[in-house]
Formats: sequence, C-alpha cells, structure tokens
Amino acid sequence: LRDGDVNWPEVMKAFAEDMVRSLGKTIRSTSFLETYRTDPKWFSRMRMLAFSFCVCMILTRMVTSLRNELGTFFENTLDVDRSITPQAFSKARRHIRPEAFHALFEDTREQVVNANAVKRFHGYRLFAIDGTDLQLPASEELRMTYPSAHPSSPKSARARGSVLCDVLD
Repeated sequence: LRDGDVNWPEVMKAFAEDMVRSLGKTIRSTSFLETYRTDPKWFSRMRMLAFSFCVCMILTRMVTSLRNELGTFFENTLDVDRSITPQAFSKARRHIRPEAFHALFEDTREQVVNANAVKRFHGYRLFAIDGTDLQLPASEELRMTYPSAHPSSPKSARARGSVLCDVLD
C-alpha cells in the first residue's frame, strides 16, 4: 500500500485502541501490582481504591481540583455516585513506585516504535528537532553545574533543552 491508499485516521484509531487495551491489561496484572507497590500490604484487599484505579487516575490529565477529578473519574468509569477523598487518594498514590510509570512509558514506546501504524514518507519516518536555551533560577549550585556561555551574564545559570518530534504524527 502507498501512503495515499491508507486511511490513517482509522489506522491510528485502531492502534490507539490496541495500545490502551494492552496497557490496561498490564496495569491490572498481578505481576505489575506486586512489582510496583511499595509494600506487600498495600493494595492487598479488593477496595474502591484499587492499585489499577490509582495508576489510571494518575495517568489522566487533571485540569480541575483533585476532588472534582476523582468524582468525575468514578462517575465515568464505574458509573457510581460514590467517591473517595483526595486525602485517601494522595495517601494511596504514595505507595506506587515511580518506576511503574517508567515501565508503562517503555511499553508504550516499544509499541509505537515497532508498530506498522506509523506514518511514513516514501518509506521513511520524518523527525524534526528543535532546541532552546533555558534560564535557570539564580543559585550557586546551578551556576556551578550549568555555567552561562554568555560573557555578558556570568552570574546566571543556563541550560539547553531539545525535543525530537515525529512530524507526521
């Protein structure tokens, strides 16, 4: 198939659905729970505040208060009026190891890199890179680690940042 023959919106939609299904299976697995909880006693009983619920909640894009987000999440996913308190959620999320999210990122990255659903231009993936200089807060420690390359501002700390993007996605 040539790029013009592919219905990319449908391909990407199917790819995204497969990825969400795969990540959901991973998040709900016993091995994921046992690997990424901080202590075996946490998330050991079947409760409203399950490990998978906490992970999914953290992965959602929160734009309102935690109380509103928790209520909305419960209504939309469990179709119940009950909710948990922000304090209970905050306490529970402290018992999820940060490495859990790194592992989910790596799983997602592998799926994207190995997918045939990635748009290509004449068989090649197209990437663009852009960079910027960042002004860091003025502190002695940062000035020692990130010295300014500009002679006009030797007392400021500066760093460089860059991003690589797939321009067709």
